[in-house]
Amino acid sequence: MAKAPTAGLDPKITMVKPGELKFDRANPRMAEMEFANEQEVVAHLVEEYDVDELVLSILTAGWFDYEPLIAERDNTVIEGNRRLAALRLIEEDALRKQIGYKLPTVDPIHENAHPKTVSVRYADSREAAYVYIGFKHINGPFKWDALAKAKFASEWIAAGHDVETVSRTLGDSHNTVLRLVNGWNVLQRARAEGFEPSDATTSSPFPISHLYTALTRPDVRNS
Repeated sequence: MAKAPTAGLDPKITMVKPGELKFDRANPRMAEMEFANEQEVVAHLVEEYDVDELVLSILTAGWFDYEPLIAERDNTVIEGNRRLAALRLIEEDALRKQIGYKLPTVDPIHENAHPKTVSVRYADSREAAYVYIGFKHINGPFKWDALAKAKFASEWIAAGHDVETVSRTLGDSHNTVLRLVNGWNVLQRARAEGFEPSDATTSSPFPISHLYTALTRPDVRNS
């Protein structure tokens, strides 16, 4: 007898309190890891998956519920553990103490940094969500490279926004954004003088991190 087809994701979006959702201890991104409890999952996400950047961005710009988390019916989050970690760390003082995490200082904290609920789409099983998750990770957006982030930050600041707000929203430090912007501005001036970035590297994108690092050296700035 042929196996019945696996049901897809529930088309309905359900609003769920972050505290009611559970972390995935069998997350395929952490295939070689074994976790005794949720605190160990969160600690690993903080250490390896840039949760700090997301926490800082949410505190500064608020929570954007742009994409539902994917969860099994028992509320185990299959897709969205990093986002869940950021929200739970912002909300739960006990969790922060358990893993030794300190929230970044943001003043003022955005009014929507503490969402009461987040959107969730449920799957009857992991298998039911695999097609969606596989497509997203193969065809989804890549993390921005330094050059793209430098261009974005420079244009945002040029439009009148202050560096502090831009850096917090991007999840980067004030100094990092300043280095990115300085590097981008110098690169644009060099282009105006006839410099072609493609002539300086064998692969794209242009390694702007080398440029903004060099700009910190007095002999380079004075040359």
